Amino acid sequence: MNDQSVARLVAWNVALVTVPCSLTVAAAAGEQSIEPPYRVEVVATGLKFPWSLAFLPNGDALVTEKFGELRILRKGVLDPAPVTGGPQNVLKEGDSGLLDVVLDPAFETNHTVFITFNEGIKEQNHRAKFDGASLSGGKVIFRSTPAAEWFFCRTGHFW
Repeated sequence: MNDQSVARLVAWNVALVTVPCSLTVAAAAGEQSIEPPYRVEVVATGLKFPWSLAFLPNGDALVTEKFGELRILRKGVLDPAPVTGGPQNVLKEGDSGLLDVVLDPAFETNHTVFITFNEGIKEQNHRAKFDGASLSGGKVIFRSTPAAEWFFCRTGHFW
């Protein structure tokens, strides 16, 4: 994750904590507000069960759809065509599916994307190159039974 992605993640976490706390404080103080202390903004429509997103260096975002598609938001508009070349045999039921997407810490130079997905009872980590429109050279680099969570730490290591 680059510093911009970490900053966005921290901002979302702060927002998710701040809004409920603000509502609780306002209710405790007996204040009544017609407008909530937050704003809802639709970023994209047309997604089917969006699960994870990764911001690209140019501000666009890759978005996984739980039941198998990788999509891209370009300047806030959903590209109508799914990204091709993603993982095959994605289990599309229950809590399974196409899950997390994360950029390699050196994405700007190596264009590597990691995608986690379920295939049967196994969780797979898939690595591929993203050229701005499609994935290529995809390969499963790790299989886990039972499923486990994986992430990049701030030092750039994959855990």
